[in-house]
Amino acid sequence: MKVRLTRESVAMGDDDDAPHHCEITVADDASLLAIIKVVLQSHYLASIAEGKATWTVISRIPIAIVAQQWAEPRMLTPVSSLSSLNFLGNVLSMHFDYRVQQDPDLVYEEFQRVHSRHPYR
Repeated sequence: MKVRLTRESVAMGDDDDAPHHCEITVADDASLLAIIKVVLQSHYLASIAEGKATWTVISRIPIAIVAQQWAEPRMLTPVSSLSSLNFLGNVLSMHFDYRVQQDPDLVYEEFQRVHSRHPYR
């Protein structure tokens, strides 16, 4: 499956050609967690010197929080079918929203709180 990635800039001086676009190919049966791990291993996301960049992963709905200081992404939404995500034809689109150096635990808790009151459909 093809996955089209976009992400925001982290700093104007270092990263001035944002928004960034990239396309990767993953197995057709890849899970969302596996796809996000491929993205992390590809070094597509910019890292910052202090090592505390936080990203929200979105594909029609928020699906995960990624933090430079975490070993693993934290999933926000249990997605039983990828079809509920942002597809154009056979290409899955995922956007990585840069949350600067916000505490990833607080970002995760905020999304969990909002989701519990207003579940995504």
